[in-house]
Amino acid sequence: NGLVYDIEVKEGSYLESETYIAYFKNKITKLLEPAYKPLPQHKVCTFVGPAGMGKTLTLAKLATHFKLYENKSVALISIFENSRHTGQLETLKYYGNLVDSPVERVTNLEELAQSIDRHYDKDMILIDTVGVNSRNTGMMLQLSKILHSLGCNQDIYLVLSSTTKSSDLMRIPAEFRKLGYTKMIFTKLDETETCGSILNVVCRMGVPVSFVAYGQNVPDDIAAVKSP
Repeated sequence: NGLVYDIEVKEGSYLESETYIAYFKNKITKLLEPAYKPLPQHKVCTFVGPAGMGKTLTLAKLATHFKLYENKSVALISIFENSRHTGQLETLKYYGNLVDSPVERVTNLEELAQSIDRHYDKDMILIDTVGVNSRNTGMMLQLSKILHSLGCNQDIYLVLSSTTKSSDLMRIPAEFRKLGYTKMIFTKLDETETCGSILNVVCRMGVPVSFVAYGQNVPDDIAAVKSP
């Protein structure tokens, strides 16, 4: 991209390799720094994204991680309007039972608000939402209305798969921006050998990646991303 690398070391040497690694690591760190400014941490965490990104399994991983490793009390809420998404609910119920965390299904904003009130004594409340096509204006508007009418502070996580085509991986976060997400989670790192697109998304959107997931094991195959 027009950058000039003014590094003079002997070609093929160990010093050359180490110098280039350090140089580019520093460059990448500086590119990502603006996205990793300090952000508030809220009790209510809502997870959004297209279908097929591994969103529900990610919630299950985080819920069990917070309960088993950080000794936090967790409530899980699944919001959808019909029975098409019973599989996601059953997944949350299974893992919720394992760690003795309540799991509820709600179908509208009023029920969601009531469920949050019931479980506000918990350390964390994780909310699963229906996978939404970002080009479906009606579904996006409906989800946006629910998220922005809760009347409580929340962290909104956009969940994306690292296996998504690069052009879509740049488009989807831009289209989901209207939902007001401030953090991202990338899944399926174990299914790809190219993760450069993640850096592109962070640089373009200015939104940090908080967690990455890399397998099906619950709760082990997920890790927090530390600030540069």
